[in-house]
Amino acid sequence: MLHITRSFGFWFIVGLTSACGAPSELAPPSGDALFEATAGAPSADAEVSAQIGKQLFELVQSIVTEDESRFRAIASAELLSRIASRGPAADSNRKLSQFLARERYKLNRELTRLQSPASAQATLSVELEALERSADGSTASASVRVNGRLLSKPLYLLREGREYRVNIVAPRSDAAATTSSYRVQNDDPVIRAFSCSGYGGYLIGVHPSQRSLPCLDSCHYWWFDGTTFEALGSFTDCDYNTWGVDMYIRDGYPVCSDPC
Repeated sequence: MLHITRSFGFWFIVGLTSACGAPSELAPPSGDALFEATAGAPSADAEVSAQIGKQLFELVQSIVTEDESRFRAIASAELLSRIASRGPAADSNRKLSQFLARERYKLNRELTRLQSPASAQATLSVELEALERSADGSTASASVRVNGRLLSKPLYLLREGREYRVNIVAPRSDAAATTSSYRVQNDDPVIRAFSCSGYGGYLIGVHPSQRSLPCLDSCHYWWFDGTTFEALGSFTDCDYNTWGVDMYIRDGYPVCSDPC
């Protein structure tokens, strides 16, 4: 089933089908992105929004279908280099397939959480909610709604030549320490304290409170780095989760969505 969502005067869609009574694995989006320009000549900002909207559609579709060539067509040089140099695969030719499989798992987990598991059929809409660009135009961050609900993290793109290409995270440098925004959720009925690499003294409200906060990227095994969280004297290394919460506090202790 195809669901169309309008954003910035353009249309782009992704389809998702689930089995009756239970959330399912993602089905490949049906059809290609649909674009319909508004009346009159589009402004430069509208053209950029349309181009980035198309790239985000291609990102989701390439991950859902684990289509390596489609992903390469929209990924930044920085992201492709990072994928080629990291991850567990000894064979460099398998690194991209490992990356797509891991991101598909993470994306499916978040979409399962967002959709109603009781529905016999659901459609997944991907909507460009807001777009910010750096002063020099080299970087863009896109806030995205999935099925009408805002994802907790923006997706980043880098300008290469005349177009923006997907970087997923903010630009990284392996030669210098970087900081990313991580997402934490408290699953306990009391206020909790915690810290992360380079930062400390955070408090978070009772369940289901969430916070986005800066942490140093201190775990460099997976593709987007990760950070170390501490709560109640317990430490754990969490991978950066592209699509949602990085760490949950449960019974006072830190629990990773994805270990680093």
